[in-house]
Amino acid sequence: MRHDLRDDPACLTLSDNLSDTFHATVGRLFVFWSWVDRHSADGTLANATKSTIDRLVERDGFADGMIDVGWLVTDGETLIVPQFTRHNGSSAKARELESEAKRLRRKEQKPLSDKCPTLSDKTSDQEKRRGEKNNKKGASAKFIKPTVEEVAAYCRERGNQVDPTKFVDHYETTGWRRGKSTVKDWRACVRTWERSDTNSSTSKQSAADKRAPTLDELAAMPAVPRKRPQG
Repeated sequence: MRHDLRDDPACLTLSDNLSDTFHATVGRLFVFWSWVDRHSADGTLANATKSTIDRLVERDGFADGMIDVGWLVTDGETLIVPQFTRHNGSSAKARELESEAKRLRRKEQKPLSDKCPTLSDKTSDQEKRRGEKNNKKGASAKFIKPTVEEVAAYCRERGNQVDPTKFVDHYETTGWRRGKSTVKDWRACVRTWERSDTNSSTSKQSAADKRAPTLDELAAMPAVPRKRPQG
């Protein structure tokens, strides 16, 4: 349906002639043109009368009102919507293309040409493009194992105490897997080792602080002066 009815003087004239609100007239026009679109390929309303249209839009005199503004004409027997494609261009064009496609299929008895692709052709092309896009994503996300030098450089950047050789040897042994999952970011693994080393060092220091002193440590401690009783 047209999108410029608000600025069309014919619509305002029709509304005034029917003593209807503008929006009510637009609604009736939508009902009418939708009905025509379903039942006519070229705007010719076979077996329809003005009374039919009036009952369709639930407004007496609507068909005559459309005739007055030039949106409906009659040859005395048949009602016709002039400039049909102006109001119902998309559906009419679709029907025309479908008719042409059927004609070509009947004539050649083979799939449509590239100029008239079928829906299945379009679907196949879309799936192919999605597959190519997914393949590109997979290629860009492929994991590359680091060298000992790369791990060492990253550890220096982080300022941690992770042993690069031990780190690489460990993951070479596991096939660069963490549990059941393949490693995707070795730098994240380095940071995990870094936190583990920090927690381990803290735990060892805490345990050392809590242990009982040895005899040698006790002997080296300064003596605590005793208080003399008063009296």
